[in-house]
Amino acid sequence: MRAAFNPFRHLGAAASGDIEAQRTLAERGIELAIAQGDLLTAMDSAVFARLAAAQGSRDDKGRLLSILALASSLTSEDERDLRESLAAECLALVSLLADDGEEFADQFLLSIAEHSSPTAVELSKHLRAAMLDKGE
Repeated sequence: MRAAFNPFRHLGAAASGDIEAQRTLAERGIELAIAQGDLLTAMDSAVFARLAAAQGSRDDKGRLLSILALASSLTSEDERDLRESLAAECLALVSLLADDGEEFADQFLLSIAEHSSPTAVELSKHLRAAMLDKGE
């Protein structure tokens, strides 16, 4: 039997920029979100996945994309704004991955765009610009 996961053991390292701690918190959080079907846990996991993706590899960006898609699938009809925001972030992220030459990204971009509302598509343009802005 697997020992209970204690996320607090990794928070300090994750907060200090330790990418392995960020990955661990994202991965274990998403496992728990899937097991429990819990949106809040998925959203918490997405925070750590965003931090890892900001300093990591395409795998980290792919993990973030998966977590965002899962979180979106866990939203209810009453959480339409959140669902659109998550879809917009997915679109923006996939667009950047496509720009980086990631093979799967072009296919996902079209699929996500076709299933997204016009509001999410428009918001994705603003999020994409924000993701590219390095403040220099």
